[in-house]
Amino acid sequence: MQAKPSVFKSTAWYGAGFLILRAVSFFLLPMYSQVLDPNEFGNYALIMAFYTTALIIYQAGFGIGFTRFYLDEDDEAKKKIVLSSILNTVFIISVLLSTIGLFFTNQISVLLLGSPAFAELLFIVFITLFFENISYFLLYYFKTLERSKFVVVITSISSIVNFSFNIFLVYFLELGIQGIIISQLIASSIVVFILVPIIFKDFLFSIDKELIKRIFVFSAPLFVGSIFAILLEVADRFFIDFYLDKGEVGIYSFSYRIALIMNLFVISFRTAWAPRAINNYKEGNYSYDFGQIFTKLITSTVFIFLFVTLLIGDVFNVHIFGFEIFNSSYEPGIAVIPVVLLGYIFSALASFYSVYPLVAGKSRHFLISDFSALAINIVLNIILIKPLGIMGAAVATLAGLSVITIYLWFVSKDKIHVDYEMKKLGLILISGAVCFSFGYLINLFLVDVIVIIMFTLSLKYILDINLTRILSFLKSP
Repeated sequence: MQAKPSVFKSTAWYGAGFLILRAVSFFLLPMYSQVLDPNEFGNYALIMAFYTTALIIYQAGFGIGFTRFYLDEDDEAKKKIVLSSILNTVFIISVLLSTIGLFFTNQISVLLLGSPAFAELLFIVFITLFFENISYFLLYYFKTLERSKFVVVITSISSIVNFSFNIFLVYFLELGIQGIIISQLIASSIVVFILVPIIFKDFLFSIDKELIKRIFVFSAPLFVGSIFAILLEVADRFFIDFYLDKGEVGIYSFSYRIALIMNLFVISFRTAWAPRAINNYKEGNYSYDFGQIFTKLITSTVFIFLFVTLLIGDVFNVHIFGFEIFNSSYEPGIAVIPVVLLGYIFSALASFYSVYPLVAGKSRHFLISDFSALAINIVLNIILIKPLGIMGAAVATLAGLSVITIYLWFVSKDKIHVDYEMKKLGLILISGAVCFSFGYLINLFLVDVIVIIMFTLSLKYILDINLTRILSFLKSP
């Protein structure tokens, strides 16, 4: 029997796969900025906000439920029943929702984008949702089997296909938003066609109705929480469209894509942190280790914050062979990037403070925090967008993510003891604030580079932090 990889080795592989997937989105930004004006990118952002929300509904929270119920079974025949019941149910849900969507593309187009002109595009969106949802659960099966290398290989193939077809369809054939979505459809379809023959030997054309009921009951709170979380992430696009216009949606969403650099780190940290934190907590002697990791988390996020905020303005001014890297029409969005990055930092802190609800089995805390954050986000979007523009939306999202962090910290502070390295944390934050203020006020490329180097040296020499190990979250205990 093949030995299973360690949790942290698997995490490293999944992190690599996720980075490849997200890196494709980031590296396509310069091309998107040249071929899509802010209004078109705004339409694309609204469609993708709808897409990501719809995908959560398609998944129905069955992902975590699949892992739980599949691993609970020791008998191979029963494992096949779990696998087949979920895949068949997901297939039926996907067919049903996509079919309904296809009948109402005109109405959804008017509701979503204010015009029936995007009905044909939404037709492709609903087909893509079907294939992406099926591919998600097929990959989830192999993740449950801990075949991390195989999952990364398939994810990489999908990412390369997506990237290549984006270049061909969007840049050379000038298909715009349609080309982006068709590229996603092709990439998801290829994953399905690769994995279906492999999984077929373990598949049955049957559904255990009682099992599906139990899985749904188990997954329901997580499903509702996922809805809250995704709405917190995308609701501001619709408020910006309502109070301002689609051009502002495009500029705002483009800035969010730039800030994706921070989100790449945050999600990689979240993936690595959960298994390690739970393992350390169960061993009992965790306080010192948690304190060290918190210091590394703050150090890493402050460094990324400085790097992106100080250099992004210079990137907009760079020309290669007379061509801009980013179209200057998106430059007004630079102002919101620091706020968006701060929001992602609070998202990382929320992940850090998620240990207590996880180990105590009190998932209601996630529901409460996500719902509270969404409510505050919606109220602040209504209040702030009209007077402050897209900055109001960024502040509203920051406030919502801050609420999640504060709530999880509050319910955890007496249950999870962390030995914070207060002196180091204070010096890191003060150094970061001084460097940011200095670079932001002077706003010269050479000064920005010097400031980042000085901050890096302060971490290595003044704080005595070994930079080569700042991100070493994946060490096996």
